[in-house]
Amino acid sequence: MSNGNSAASNKKNATATTGDDLGFSLAKLNGKASTVTLGGVAEAGATVSILDGRGNVIGSTTADRNGEWQFKTGKVSGIQSFGISMTGRDGIVRTTTDTAIVGTMGGEIIQDVSGQDNILSGGQGIDRFVFGNVFGRDIITDFIPGYGTHEVIQFNLNTFSDYAAVMANATQVGNNVVIDAGNGNTLTLVGIQRADLKDVNFAFFGDPLPM
Repeated sequence: MSNGNSAASNKKNATATTGDDLGFSLAKLNGKASTVTLGGVAEAGATVSILDGRGNVIGSTTADRNGEWQFKTGKVSGIQSFGISMTGRDGIVRTTTDTAIVGTMGGEIIQDVSGQDNILSGGQGIDRFVFGNVFGRDIITDFIPGYGTHEVIQFNLNTFSDYAAVMANATQVGNNVVIDAGNGNTLTLVGIQRADLKDVNFAFFGDPLPM
């Protein structure tokens, strides 16, 4: 049932976590294998259960003494959503609405789940990441910025009106860029330099879904 692995850290994503004590810090498509590696934080020694998009347990792993865990799924296709729950050493089960959303095909629209803390990964190809008015504390792990071959982040016009408004609220934090939309809504772009973000990397619509 489980394809779980012993916990391991991912230093590149260490400063970007959806939850403070139970959440995701890693969501990565493993190339042609079409498996997904997930990782995050939990209570040290806790059993972390991985859930599919229907809430079914697909496997489990154990958080190490630093509270870090990692898990590799079986082969998947299309846009996949994963959740987690944690059983602590005291036997108490804790849940979270944090979600990992991973694309596998390329050219996909990765839709944020409103009001939840999500980690998003486009996987292969060039993708569009779409955010509504309330998107929580979110992370994109593999955004491709700049001109030429690039990806797009789409914000609602009520969040940001244009590129200048986005950049006025974008801050370099270590190796990541954090875009702060206020009221607890932040988007962290892992491994990105602020200077690499160009106007073509953003779109703005009144409706959260592109036409």
